[in-house]
Amino acid sequence: MIEKLVGLADAYCEVSGQSRSAASKEIFQRGGHIDDLAAGNRDIATGTFERALNWFSSRWPDGAAWPADIARPDKFTDDASGAGTTSSPSAAAGSVQACSARESAEQAAIPGEAA
Repeated sequence: MIEKLVGLADAYCEVSGQSRSAASKEIFQRGGHIDDLAAGNRDIATGTFERALNWFSSRWPDGAAWPADIARPDKFTDDASGAGTTSSPSAAAGSVQACSARESAEQAAIPGEAA
């Protein structure tokens, strides 16, 4: 899952011209988050992974090929359960931000876990 997200981030950066840290900051509110995932210093919850995929999908440049080895999301979810749908990329990004903050708080509360 992490390898797919990092690969997707790198592909997005290549087709959009945006840096990995800039994309990471927009998605996770932290510029080094994707680098930390790539280095094995962080983990990611399935819901956060899915919301990050939605973020990339909603911003993927027109005419650019989506990576063939990653299923592209059909719609965006606006809550942690995935029950609601929206076509608003900002709602999907807001969900990523909320989930990332929740994950950070949970990791901080677990002794011995890397933040």
